[in-house]
Amino acid sequence: MVEQLVLKVGFGWAMRICAFLILFLSVIAFLTIRSRIPPSPAPFRFMDFVDPLFELPYLFTGISSFLFYFGLFVPFTYIVLSGTANGMSQNLAGYLVPILNATSEHQSGSRCANLEDSANRKPSWLDFLSQRSGELAWVADSGSIN
Repeated sequence: MVEQLVLKVGFGWAMRICAFLILFLSVIAFLTIRSRIPPSPAPFRFMDFVDPLFELPYLFTGISSFLFYFGLFVPFTYIVLSGTANGMSQNLAGYLVPILNATSEHQSGSRCANLEDSANRKPSWLDFLSQRSGELAWVADSGSIN
């Protein structure tokens, strides 16, 4: 959607349209979702928000999360450029990020399902596709996909 909007209305308006779409859908969610449990009011203490910042487990979790996402999103940013530089068509390279997202999410979901209930779960075509995502990246990197 964004790729087509950028071509038709330009980058600025494409981003505005996406933002308004997200705003519209968020308002619908805000108006329709209700809490199952009523809120319990508690007194506000500013130090309740500051104290965890000085605990070592929280500090290490924050730093490791930053490094993890930094290491994750840098390849996501450049995977399209890498695909086109290695001979992949611009149209197909634009789909590398959604393919990577879909296969990685399904892999982590299937791992959790295997841990929970492996006896009743049958393999699907998505399992096959997610296992082949590494092979797809290898073939794309070798430049044999045009």
